[in-house]
Amino acid sequence: MAKYLEKTHDVLDDLESCFWVYLFIAIHHFESDVSASALDMFNEYEIGNKDNLPLVTGAGQAKCGFLHFPQDYRIVFRCGALDGTILKMLRYHRTDYTALGESMFDSQGFEDYRNSQLAAPGQKILDIIEDALEKTDWLDADTVEDQSGPQRQQDLAMQTPLGMDKAASYRVL
Repeated sequence: MAKYLEKTHDVLDDLESCFWVYLFIAIHHFESDVSASALDMFNEYEIGNKDNLPLVTGAGQAKCGFLHFPQDYRIVFRCGALDGTILKMLRYHRTDYTALGESMFDSQGFEDYRNSQLAAPGQKILDIIEDALEKTDWLDADTVEDQSGPQRQQDLAMQTPLGMDKAASYRVL
C-alpha cells in the first residue's frame, strides 16, 4: 500500500494479510520445497509518507513477485490440497493487484471492481476454504515441526551459492 497512498485501507486488505499469515504458517509447518530466499518476503517492508506521517507496510518486492510471477517464486507443498488452496488464494489476491495497477488507466473500473468485491467481502476466500475442506487429498499426518525456523534457515542458506555469507547473517535465538 505504500505505493498507493491514496488507496483507502479496507477489509479486502485485511483478507490479504490473512493470506500472508496462512502462507507463513504453511511454510513453517507443512513440507514443501521452500528456499531460504522465499522467506525474505516476510521480512521486507516499504515506507511511504502520507499527510507528513511515515507509513510502513509489509508489501515488499518479494511479495509482489510471489503474487505476480508465481512461476518464478513457486513454493510446492507436499500436501496437494494445501498446495491447491494456496494457488487459488494467490490467484484471487493477484487479481486485486492487477486491478489496482490498471487503475491508472481506468480509475472507475478499479472502483467498480473493488466495490463488487466489497459487496460480499471474504466470500470468495470462504468458498476456496470450503472447497479445500471437501478435498480428500489431505495427508493423514500433514503438519510437521517448524520447517523454516532459524536452524532450518541456516541449513537452506548453506545450499545456495552465497550460503556462507547468508548463514553468517542469521541469528539463532
